[in-house]
Amino acid sequence: MCSEVTLTDNHLQTTLPTTAHLYKTFAAVKIARLAVDKRLQGCGYRTQMVDASICLVKDKIMPVVGCRFLIVEAKLNAIRFYQKEGFTLLNTPQNQHSKHPLMFLDLHKTESL
Repeated sequence: MCSEVTLTDNHLQTTLPTTAHLYKTFAAVKIARLAVDKRLQGCGYRTQMVDASICLVKDKIMPVVGCRFLIVEAKLNAIRFYQKEGFTLLNTPQNQHSKHPLMFLDLHKTESL
């Protein structure tokens, strides 16, 4: 699922190299409805699916579309998981009080898996 991320000047100053300041909107790919069957939870499948998503986007989508971010609307109980995977919670009051807050991963800052 394709989407985009629009950054404020504050985010631009703290998260992106100065050469990226020419743009405020970046192409993004959204991970939607990532789930593991309850019988298989705790076996590492969720991490494997996120890692596979990152690899797929970096290898197949970024070179063609110029995608910069991977985003997810996380369930509240999954925020810590996504943070461990390198995602950042969008720091706005509205997002922090959302049932499914937006989190993003800057693909330019990820290492190859």
